Amino acid sequence: MFIRKESLRDYLLKYPLTTILIVLNMIVMLYAVLILEAWNNHRVVYDVGGVSDFYLREGELWRLFTYAFFHDGIYHFLFNIFAIIIFSPPVEVMLGRMKYSIFLVSSILLTPFPIILVTTDAGVGASGFIFALLGFYFTLIIFKTIQLDEFNQKLISQFIIFVWVFTFVFSAFNWQVVTIFGHLGGWIAGMIFGFAFMKYKVKADYKAM
Repeated sequence: MFIRKESLRDYLLKYPLTTILIVLNMIVMLYAVLILEAWNNHRVVYDVGGVSDFYLREGELWRLFTYAFFHDGIYHFLFNIFAIIIFSPPVEVMLGRMKYSIFLVSSILLTPFPIILVTTDAGVGASGFIFALLGFYFTLIIFKTIQLDEFNQKLISQFIIFVWVFTFVFSAFNWQVVTIFGHLGGWIAGMIFGFAFMKYKVKADYKAM
């Protein structure tokens, strides 16, 4: 389920929405590096595309969407793209393209609200959507809506523990709460969709993904 064995061509054809998401992130990263020269000043990505209470009060509502495609450095970008490549395809298959599109857009829009409520700092990155994916998986696994083999269940469980531990350690080290509350916003959005998915009593088979 989480070990991608498709060829590149098969991946692109089987998961078109995930592919579009990855490509958009790549385009914005190239724009940030080549045009904004973000490699020399990471702060510029927050100024151009980040989301915060201040920017929204200024009427820049488009930042509720653009923040998810800007990243604070190459490592931030690569980790998020890796997680999307691995964890997004099964959700795209489970939900279908229409529901996946709603899940993606809603997760991006809902993620910033805990940030807005608790801090004036700006946030960027696709990790809110990644945590939405993880919150979705967590809900389905806990309530046994999705049937995973031992390997895949252990992999997703360990990854969830790792990213939450990393979130708190990173935030403590950098004396900021944007990361914690951004990830929390995505996680809550994912759980909401997980419960909505369960309402239809769908039993998802990992072997079909």
